[in-house]
Amino acid sequence: MKYKKLASISLLLTPFWLCAQTPEDYFHGGAQSYIWGKNQEAKTQIITGLQRYPDDPLLKGMATLLNKKEQQQQQGHAQQKQDQQQKQQQAQQDQKQDSAQQRQEASEQKKQEEQQQAAKQSEQQKQNQPKAQQSAAQPKENPDQKEPEAEQGQAMAQMTPAQAQQLLDAQKGNEQMLPPKAIGKPVDRSRPIKDW
Repeated sequence: MKYKKLASISLLLTPFWLCAQTPEDYFHGGAQSYIWGKNQEAKTQIITGLQRYPDDPLLKGMATLLNKKEQQQQQGHAQQKQDQQQKQQQAQQDQKQDSAQQRQEASEQKKQEEQQQAAKQSEQQKQNQPKAQQSAAQPKENPDQKEPEAEQGQAMAQMTPAQAQQLLDAQKGNEQMLPPKAIGKPVDRSRPIKDW
């Protein structure tokens, strides 16, 4: 029975003995949590130890270490955010450049297509031009079989402005320059030339 009483008394005193920690216990508990990467637990234990033992140098040192670590993490997060923003801005700039390049390539491709169409039209006109010259050179067999004016109007209406310009340019090659007129006093040839 004596042993039972001693055992019960020792069980009652155990929680009090566990609660009475020294500054080193708080320090070691905080350091162990810090090592295992549990920074929040470490900070809680160190703060609790500082509340009970505010003048302990180990706890103060550990608290400054935890504060520095927290500041570094905050700076790291701020740096990461800044890096992400820079990457986003770079991506946006790249996107703008890509879209500008695409637009430029599309306009260049359109110009090339227009040039190809113009070249095809000029070739067609060159092919059609000898036929028109041959038909003009051949005398008409029957003057009564003239094309009605409406059909001629339709043929003219079918020509695009680009084709008309090309036709005019082709005709320019056949034109000749007039000789320049002499500028100055007119010479009266009825008078005798003085030779003295």
